Amino acid sequence: QGAQVISLASSTDQARIIYSRVLFTIQNNEYLKKRFKKATEQRGITTADGSGRYDVKAAKEAALQGIPMSLCLFDELHLAKRGMWSAAVLGTAQRKDGMVIGITTAGDQSSETLMDLYRLGTSAAMGDKDLERFGFFCWQAKENSQVDDPAGLRAANPSISAGRLDLNTVLSDIRSIPEHEARRYRLNQFISGTSQSWLASDLFSQASGDGITKQENVVISIDRTKNWEYATIAGARKTDDGTFESELIATYAGATENVLYHRVRELYATGCVIAITMDDRQLPNLAKRLKADGLPVWQLWTKEISSACSTVYAMFSAGQVKHRNDPLLQLQSPKGIAKYVGETWFISRRDSLGDIDALMATVMALYVSATHQELGLQVF
Repeated sequence: QGAQVISLASSTDQARIIYSRVLFTIQNNEYLKKRFKKATEQRGITTADGSGRYDVKAAKEAALQGIPMSLCLFDELHLAKRGMWSAAVLGTAQRKDGMVIGITTAGDQSSETLMDLYRLGTSAAMGDKDLERFGFFCWQAKENSQVDDPAGLRAANPSISAGRLDLNTVLSDIRSIPEHEARRYRLNQFISGTSQSWLASDLFSQASGDGITKQENVVISIDRTKNWEYATIAGARKTDDGTFESELIATYAGATENVLYHRVRELYATGCVIAITMDDRQLPNLAKRLKADGLPVWQLWTKEISSACSTVYAMFSAGQVKHRNDPLLQLQSPKGIAKYVGETWFISRRDSLGDIDALMATVMALYVSATHQELGLQVF
């Protein structure tokens, strides 16, 4: 029997990225084309004599049981659950010189499989005779490297030295992403599951301005603390030059749903409000009441909150935001802590250092101001 090759990742779509690159190489090389009788986008690559195959499998332990593998290409190891690597290794044990190749960026405290492999790799590199068949190749910046240090970036990204990735482009990209993202994806350094403040203090202070200078096309956003001790309404609008203005409109101690409902109705009646947004987990009943009245409500789900955080971070980094420097927002912004879950991050209410209702209301208002025209306003 010929070679049996499998691609694995956290999802079949991700695993198919490697598969697609192999397929592209075969289809664009006349010599390789002759060696395969079938090479399709979805249903596997088969050798000319029919003995060998290359397929994509779901990263589930059950999906690997009983499959003899000559080679397993395992992507995104930082997301792999315990047991998956062992299942792949056992699959290759049924073939002579079977091999598992893992590919990944750095992980966080939840990346247990990857941390186990790092420990094994370090032992192998130190000469452990029981690990002579374990290859460990780690491109990583030094621990104390600055995120924009060219030497650190080259150490963690061989593609820069190879000319496939432009250093100036990488440096430009780093300026628009949080430091914890830059360290993980560009310096290949492990981060903790909970990182630092979501936004550097200098970026926040540089965005000081006059707030909303024109009462039109305003998006308002409502957020509250866990037990309704406080609530905040924030506003934001996109200006004619493509930048964004924001300010806090109202803050409440001991707020109730009825108070917020009537205040939002009053603001909408002025004619300057084009959208109302809130976290669906925080104020689902208020959203329902406003929708029933025909108001344009945009509820942000969990994934959209994550998108909002990264989008608004990029807006601050690009100098596109001017806020009124409200004292409450000044107080809360550094308390907002960024937390990773898998590939995404968000400002975590649980891990933040105090109340962040004003911060979250501002983030959501800015996000919807920036995206509602492109994505289509959710009106019910």
